[in-house]
Amino acid sequence: PALLSNMTRHRTYDSTSIRHCLRILRNKYHHYEELPLEFRESIIADDDNSSSSSKNDLMRYFEHMFPLLLMHCVGVCRANLEPN
Repeated sequence: PALLSNMTRHRTYDSTSIRHCLRILRNKYHHYEELPLEFRESIIADDDNSSSSSKNDLMRYFEHMFPLLLMHCVGVCRANLEPN
């Protein structure tokens, strides 16, 4: 809920769009410090000895929530880009 409420602060996103999902990831990564503290604390990795979260925790969160996103993007690139 904390991430969802923060996502729509500056723009609207279509939750069914891969492009918008990638945009959220990019924007939240680059504006990590603006994310609500509640959310940042909730994504700290269990094996992390630190008491504060990092951008790596955000990436792990997105990888967990969207496990096929990277491979989908690779597939789209392979299907649509020339092999150079």
